[in-house]
Amino acid sequence: MRKVRFALLALAVSALTFAFTAAPEKASFATYYAFDVSGNLIGSASSISALKAAHCPGANQVFCAQVWTSKDAQNHPAGTRLEDLMKPN
Repeated sequence: MRKVRFALLALAVSALTFAFTAAPEKASFATYYAFDVSGNLIGSASSISALKAAHCPGANQVFCAQVWTSKDAQNHPAGTRLEDLMKPN
């Protein structure tokens, strides 16, 4: 009988511990690619804000680049198109 109680207690403690433990942060290995209007690769970065800072700094006024989630073997846009980057006039 004691072994059963101990097993239930251990199960309850582990369930409570699991329930209140935060999930680990997921690492983002995403790369975003910037392309000009003609579809030529301008650059890539691990975040959209890094792309904007490197290639289109400043206030958002005129088109600067398209942002895509991937590129094909010929460095053409592929994947999902995201919001365009803008730059000062």
